[in-house]
Amino acid sequence: MKPVRSAKSQRTRQNLLSAALRVIGREGYTAATVDQIVREAGVSKGVAYYHFKSKEEIGASILAEKTDQIHDRLAVCAEEGRAPDETLHLMLTTFTELAFHDLVFTRFLMNELWREGRIWSDDLRRKMGLISTLIAEQIERGQRSGLFRPQLDARFLATGMIGLVITNAMRVADPEAEHPMSEDAFCAQVALLFRQALLTENRASEGASPTLPSSRLAR
Repeated sequence: MKPVRSAKSQRTRQNLLSAALRVIGREGYTAATVDQIVREAGVSKGVAYYHFKSKEEIGASILAEKTDQIHDRLAVCAEEGRAPDETLHLMLTTFTELAFHDLVFTRFLMNELWREGRIWSDDLRRKMGLISTLIAEQIERGQRSGLFRPQLDARFLATGMIGLVITNAMRVADPEAEHPMSEDAFCAQVALLFRQALLTENRASEGASPTLPSSRLAR
């Protein structure tokens, strides 16, 4: 059984993880060093090594904890009793909110998701697979109810949705991007794209899809 961390120890650990993510955002994971991380966090190396054995363990902890947070937020969406299309829309807007509001982590996740040879490679893909499964289950619900096209592969689409949000959030969320886009505009584009892809012809012609912006749905 792991020892229960004190509140002070937990704050120090989280401070180190936040500092590490900022350093990784500036330098990239490979170039980031423990020396830079402890300077950023304002602690000694001894404190860092009390909480983490290595830089690799710091990186693995960031990815594990952040992806767990994404999974938990999307799981809550699925528990709220909405129709499949409304639940899926809420999941996508929630995921978009998380991506837009933590671009440094989103970039780290994008860079590491399919990279081989990291200590976290297998665990990260497993965790992202669990997130994909939550989304796929809503697509399958919609297919069973006749709302979504039955010929579509739910797992394939779920993985595509995740990739689309991650890669395009990185492209448009930066105010200095060539074609910047607000979070709400991004959500509207994602909703339109998947509405056209998923809904059966009859439902699409009826305009069946919620269009509330993420700030209203995801909180």
